[in-house]
Amino acid sequence: MGAGKTSLILATIKRLKGEIKIGVIEGDVSSSLDAETVSTEGVPVVQINTGGTCHLDANMVSNALSNVP
Repeated sequence: MGAGKTSLILATIKRLKGEIKIGVIEGDVSSSLDAETVSTEGVPVVQINTGGTCHLDANMVSNALSNVP
């Protein structure tokens, strides 16, 4: 929380989106604020709400990958 993860993702997208295909899986305990922020850069974003846990498990990521356009 507050460590600059989303800022790093945004900077990476801005630098590389013209060179490579980018999509983001965004995990959050309950909100979609970071996913909404990242989506303003014009890349596909899939939001995972963890429902109170502070980690993503393999099934969450696998399901999210199947939803990345």
